[in-house]
Amino acid sequence: MELRFFRLSPFCVLMILLLSAQNTVKGYEEYICETDEYDNCYLQNVNIMNISANVKFSLNKRRSTVRFKNSHIIEIPKAVFETSYYLKYLDVFDCSIERVSRFTFEQASRLVELNMSSNLIERLGNYVFTGATEMKVLDLSNNQISNIELKAFDNLEKLRTLLLSGNKIRALMNYVFSPLTSLRELFLTRNELEVIQKDLFENKTSLPTMHLQSNRIHRLELNGQMQVLFAANNIISEIILQNHTIYNIYTLDLSRNNLTSMAGINELKALKVLDLSFNQIGSLEISSFSKLTALVDLNLESTKISNLQHGTFSHQTALQRLDISYNNLEEIDLDIFISSPKMEELYIDGNRLKEIKFEKIPRMFQHLKSLSIADNHWSCSFLIKMIGYLNFMPIGGFKTNATITDKTNVKGIYCEDDKPPTVNWNTAVKHLDKYMNDSIPIVDAADVKKIVKSASSDQISAVDKIISLELEINNLKQKIDNLMQSSHNGHRYEPVAVQQQPYLLPGSKSSSNPAFEVLVIILLTALTVLMGAGLFFMYRSNRLFGQRNATHNGNSCPMTSVMDNDF
Repeated sequence: MELRFFRLSPFCVLMILLLSAQNTVKGYEEYICETDEYDNCYLQNVNIMNISANVKFSLNKRRSTVRFKNSHIIEIPKAVFETSYYLKYLDVFDCSIERVSRFTFEQASRLVELNMSSNLIERLGNYVFTGATEMKVLDLSNNQISNIELKAFDNLEKLRTLLLSGNKIRALMNYVFSPLTSLRELFLTRNELEVIQKDLFENKTSLPTMHLQSNRIHRLELNGQMQVLFAANNIISEIILQNHTIYNIYTLDLSRNNLTSMAGINELKALKVLDLSFNQIGSLEISSFSKLTALVDLNLESTKISNLQHGTFSHQTALQRLDISYNNLEEIDLDIFISSPKMEELYIDGNRLKEIKFEKIPRMFQHLKSLSIADNHWSCSFLIKMIGYLNFMPIGGFKTNATITDKTNVKGIYCEDDKPPTVNWNTAVKHLDKYMNDSIPIVDAADVKKIVKSASSDQISAVDKIISLELEINNLKQKIDNLMQSSHNGHRYEPVAVQQQPYLLPGSKSSSNPAFEVLVIILLTALTVLMGAGLFFMYRSNRLFGQRNATHNGNSCPMTSVMDNDF
């Protein structure tokens, strides 16, 4: 068999080489921008595991917003900034980014906002944001960051908001935030911080808002630059202040910590909002708040307060909201708050109160809008009087609906009476419902009876009878009004002092309808009989109940007047 070899001309060899080279040049990944109705650019399913890979993004050079979706990139590719020179907003949320390169943002001079949250970044090295000189918002929350080098935030002089929540930061180097001279809000919640030093912001003149909730901070060192500090859910037991320092902090949230006194806090004279709830503060001294004259909102819920002394709040002339709920208070003299006439909200829930001098409220608190009274040990007769009284003022509302399972209650309010009440419980509960600003009024007789924990069967029957009498009286009144309107064609009646002529038409000497007058007299007589029957029934029920108690106890007790309990 003869083998034949074909020779290729030089021209054919050259074409083959050119085609091979062309295929090599086209060996890159190209990602095309998809836009939405807001002209935002979305880059879908980008997969870059090697940052040196040849990647191209087809973007409009004037595109200002780019978002990566369903992507996996080990690092932000520089090509994004090279392609879109006017890029201002970049979102790489949840893209499995592991690191931030020092040269990534060299051409990001117009970048204003960067979202790198929910990635896998563990470290921020020095100068990693060099080039992003216009950045104002940087979100690095929910990563794995545990190490931030001293110069990590250099060149970010215009940054206003920095989010570092949900990381693994245990300590911060002194002056690490010093380059951030425009910083307005710093989020460090849900980290592992144990100590906050005062020298984090050496060159800053002010830091309006700082969030430190849910860390492991046990010692808090304040500086004069802080204005708003949220440090709830830590284990803070010590507040450290520096001598000869003017503190401008006006909002301080230290709730749910391990504080046992007001030491340090009582020197912060600019405070307007102070939350110390769920600490073990204990007894308050007369001088506890003497220097905090600017306080507007004070929260002392669940702070183990057992008594309040006159003079404790004598310097709080601007106070508008006070929460002393869920403490161990058995009595409250409202005169303690006489220096706070601007009070709008007062919360006394969850104590051991049986009575308060509620008659003083209109005189002392002319601006009061909310008085929260749930979960106390109110006397039943007192509770009804107080609720009825407060309903004549624009007061109501509760901060929470207390959940009481071991006592019969209406939305957290219950009473514990020392004697059986004989008032109209239906009206009382309606007052209570109106006071709580409920959109659906309580009209069911079952709800009426719930308010009295120890009501007897005789009393419940009395309540039912009185409710029935009320309905009949209201029906009679309505019938009289309808008859008067139909008989006189809409003319207005004027009452007179003569019993035989109860109504006169304008311009007439006497009524021209004797039959109508007889009907009115009959209806009024029936109304009087019904009311008398109701009062007799209540007297009868109360007397029987008193006799039953006397028989049971072996001695007699004085009769309780119905009118004494009426509000």
